[in-house]
Amino acid sequence: MRPGLTPAPHPFRVGAFRTYYLGQAFSYIGDGIIPVTFAFAALAVSDSGWGMPIVLLSLWIARMLCVAAGGTVADRVDRVAVMWVADVVRLLAQLIPILGFITGTATLWHLGISAALYGAGTAFYLPASIGLLPELLPPESLQRANSAIDIAFNTGMLLGPTLATLLTVAGGVETALFFDCATFLVSLLCLAWLYRLRRRGTGTPPSVAEAASGAEETAVDSGFRNGLRLLTRYPALLALILLWCPVQLGAAATSVLGPLMARDIFGNMASWAALTTALAAGGLLGSFLAGWVRVGRPPLYILWILALCPPLQLLCFGLVPNIIALTGAFALTAAAVAIAEVLFDTYLQRTIPNSALSRVGAVEQTLRSVMVPVGLVISLPLARWLGMTWFLGALAGLILIGGLIAGTFIHRSRDTPLGENS
Repeated sequence: MRPGLTPAPHPFRVGAFRTYYLGQAFSYIGDGIIPVTFAFAALAVSDSGWGMPIVLLSLWIARMLCVAAGGTVADRVDRVAVMWVADVVRLLAQLIPILGFITGTATLWHLGISAALYGAGTAFYLPASIGLLPELLPPESLQRANSAIDIAFNTGMLLGPTLATLLTVAGGVETALFFDCATFLVSLLCLAWLYRLRRRGTGTPPSVAEAASGAEETAVDSGFRNGLRLLTRYPALLALILLWCPVQLGAAATSVLGPLMARDIFGNMASWAALTTALAAGGLLGSFLAGWVRVGRPPLYILWILALCPPLQLLCFGLVPNIIALTGAFALTAAAVAIAEVLFDTYLQRTIPNSALSRVGAVEQTLRSVMVPVGLVISLPLARWLGMTWFLGALAGLILIGGLIAGTFIHRSRDTPLGENS
């Protein structure tokens, strides 16, 4: 903070952020319910085992096809309005399987279409949400705000599977999906109220409005490719995004291979449940700590975490057949990566001009998200060919090499967060 400036307000002292956060918190609980609920739904309509792969591919393909348009629209139109419409689409998507299960006519097609619509809605929602936060808060408040949002996300991921199981057992798949629809209704009400606040001029602090107007002068023309072109002006940021890609690939591979390794090494699936719980708990702890971390050069801090922690987790998973040691490794890695995630989101929001932030966010989401379906497809065949341990070791080596390459760009880069050169 520069001398003479008043301290930034705590995010929850800003009414617009409180409204936004309430909707996000409920929405994340619904997001945590969806994976388990759709797994139950896929098993209910298909015994072939192809249910979940079809649902996941429908979701991710639709998301990848629409995310470019999502980033462009979010930079041209009011971001709150974009998020509201995207939530309406995702709510309608959930009604398709609900009607199918209520009438007893649910098929794999219902789930596939629902997943595709849900993915398309998410492709518009996420870039808009990335660009919205700097409109609600001054730059100095962004890190605590991102920390609070990540706490809500990890809480939803921690509570969601248990809640989904209870709701499905109690009332069937349609009951769990109805609960998710209820969380969307809360989110829609909060976004509508936030839109009203912004229309009345009470949703954006003056300092943020001034920064946004200044950023407009440096923005490029609309378009996904122009978002990528703008990103190339910030080599440290681009290097970190590219480093996230193999990290994301490792996470996807772990989700595929983890249950198999738990069964083969420990002889039961309870050990995998313990590891996934450790991931969620570690992520929650890291999200909380991230609000208090203060570092001079965030890119270097993020680089060290991503280049070291995920590879160590992968190596431990392949070489250490001890559930206690693995639980600790998973929890510590999740905590460290959660801190890196918050620092990265804040660095992105403070570095890219707000008028282009959603497009750049769409590029970031595209590069990172594509690793998930790739990991889902290649992990099992390659692991069977190379062996589980060698495959996990290869992924760890890929991340380390990516870290070394990213480090050269970060050390040479002079990326400057907005406002720090004045």
